[in-house]
Amino acid sequence: MRINVLLASVLTAGTPIVAPLAGQSSPAEVIDRAVAAWAKITTVRGTFEQTVSNSLTGTSASSRGTFAQERPNRLAIRLGLSF
Repeated sequence: MRINVLLASVLTAGTPIVAPLAGQSSPAEVIDRAVAAWAKITTVRGTFEQTVSNSLTGTSASSRGTFAQERPNRLAIRLGLSF
């Protein structure tokens, strides 16, 4: 899931696994630029697909939806039909 990858990047930003090459930004600098850019955004809209697996029953369910966020305190999530 994309959110997990971003979260993992944020959590490990202070501990780079490989040193950047000459002329490249460090992971912390990249995250700082992303945070600064995100702070300027006031609205976001998008679509998503979600799959939830139940290890007890061996089943999974998938659905699609849309989301919209208007800062600082509005968030709408609309789930569509399962597929």
